[in-house]
Amino acid sequence: MNRLRNRLLSLMAIVLLMACNTHKNDSMLTYLVATSTFSESLLADGTVEAVNSRTLVCPESDEYNIKFLIDDGTLVKAGDTVCILENKQLVDQYENAIKNLELSKAEYNKIQADLALDLALLEAQVKNNEAQTSITNLDSAQLQYASPTQKKITELELKIAQIQKEKFEHKLSAVKRINQFEIRKAELRIRQNENNVKRWKEQLLQLVLLTPIDGLAMRSISWVTGNKVIEGETAYPPMPLIEIPDLSLMRLAFSVSETEYKRIKVGQKVEYTFDAMPGNSAQGSITYRSSVGRELSRNSKVKLFDMQASIDTAAVLPGAGLSARARIIITQIPDTIVVPTVAIFDEDSTKVVFVKHGNRYNKQEIITAESSQKETIVAAGLQPGDVLALAHPKASQVGKFIALPADVKQKLSKLIRTNSNGTDSVSPSEVNSAALPQQPITD
Repeated sequence: MNRLRNRLLSLMAIVLLMACNTHKNDSMLTYLVATSTFSESLLADGTVEAVNSRTLVCPESDEYNIKFLIDDGTLVKAGDTVCILENKQLVDQYENAIKNLELSKAEYNKIQADLALDLALLEAQVKNNEAQTSITNLDSAQLQYASPTQKKITELELKIAQIQKEKFEHKLSAVKRINQFEIRKAELRIRQNENNVKRWKEQLLQLVLLTPIDGLAMRSISWVTGNKVIEGETAYPPMPLIEIPDLSLMRLAFSVSETEYKRIKVGQKVEYTFDAMPGNSAQGSITYRSSVGRELSRNSKVKLFDMQASIDTAAVLPGAGLSARARIIITQIPDTIVVPTVAIFDEDSTKVVFVKHGNRYNKQEIITAESSQKETIVAAGLQPGDVLALAHPKASQVGKFIALPADVKQKLSKLIRTNSNGTDSVSPSEVNSAALPQQPITD
């Protein structure tokens, strides 16, 4: 008999224990209300780049083949060669210009020699005429003993000599002028060819790109492939080839979707982490947002907007080209009541939470302010220390409904605005200016 009673008691104890465990497993998950900082943020991945940098670009006027390109990430000194371009047509033009210069100089020397010879022959004729005139003048001293005919002949010879002299002098003057003109033309051709040689040489020198400053040489993105520029590739002016960033001032460049773009404003704070630098963190702010979006790909309806954010402070300043994750602080409100969004329910166009009261949960009317996907600010209706149900209680667990006072709702109704998601809320700053209590009025 006692044995049967003991078995019954053991069975009842097991049933009671199972009942207790079942009740424990069915217990409601709750949240303890407290004041905290509400923070809403967006995440974006980007690339670290220098705010200021020197960019070496492809020279103007033609396309070139990249013969040499310094390795990406090489430390360079001012004057170092970082890129060599080549263009066969440009080399041919330079060589032709040199040949033309040599020909023009040879032509100049020939013209001078020919003109000097002509001038020498003409001067010899002038001197010969002068000698003949002198001889005739000597003969004229004996004319007083000559016959009239002989006198006439001698006078005519003197006139002919004078005419020849004037003719030779005129021709000599003309030849000198012609010589000067021909020499000037030859000199102009030489200067023109010298300028051509100088111009083509300068263009050839531009094919050797030298860094103007000390720094870290980074290969630019190719216009042709969309990847970093490589040797053997064709470059077009003014395509960037090498960038040398100023590593003392860095920023983050990234892109966001149109939905995220609408929420980001210049001046919002940004926090950074870097995969390649574990443990390193940095802070900054949004400094630029593009006004026009670009297509994600050809004929794509998705648009991306380019953004930039400063890196103001960092444990270790990141280098250019590093990947970084940016946490953009959209909203940050300290010392306010923040609850999980899942704890808020819409019933009959009224926002309510279930506040634990003994073994039941009272249905408390609330007014919300800013919200995110996970958290919501409660502007009125709760106070620190309240315990909220994180799921809708069973009907048997729901206590009484506690409405906000009419005067509180009347004041708040003037501050309520419609959010982008279609819900109504009021900003915490407006609530504070209205001097409204957050705790509910209970009976």
